[in-house]
Formats: sequence, structure tokens, C-alpha cells
Amino acid sequence: MKRTIQGFRYDTDKAKSICKFDNGLSDDFSFISATIYKTVRSGHYFLAGEGGSLTVFSNHDVKGNRQKGEKIIPISEKDALKIISQVKKYRNEL
Repeated sequence: MKRTIQGFRYDTDKAKSICKFDNGLSDDFSFISATIYKTVRSGHYFLAGEGGSLTVFSNHDVKGNRQKGEKIIPISEKDALKIISQVKKYRNEL
């Protein structure tokens, strides 16, 4: 997946994958499958993934209804580390 956001190029093929997570709710309105990446050149973090209509990854159809979708979302290093910590904690609880 590739996107240019606020002048920065985000490319999942060229960035380093840091942490993958999936909530296991395949095809549910709340399903999420995402990866945190870090760009090689600039060191920017971003979240790339897909999700159901009730997630941050949703898109709107032509009538304005939310539907499942995929996105790239730039995030701060602080937010990336927080998400990674939460994913590790969740995995340890399983």
C-alpha cells in the first residue's frame, strides 16, 4: 500500500514492519488487521491496515454510509510505542 500524506510518502513495501496485530474478528464490523511501520529514510511511523465499518480504517460509500476499508495513518513515535505495548500486553494475556 502506498500513500502520500502531507507531503510524506508512506510505502508498506519499503518501510520496516515493526508490529503486526489482528483482533481475530474477521468480517465483523469491528475487525482490524494492521501493521505499524517505520519509514527507512525519515523515520516516520505509520499504521497501515484494514478494518470493518466501525473502525478507523472504514471508508464512506457514495451515499455516506461507512463500509470496511483500508488506510495508511501517520502516527507519532509515542503512539507507536503505546500501541506496541498494548499489543504485547494482550498477547501475554492469551
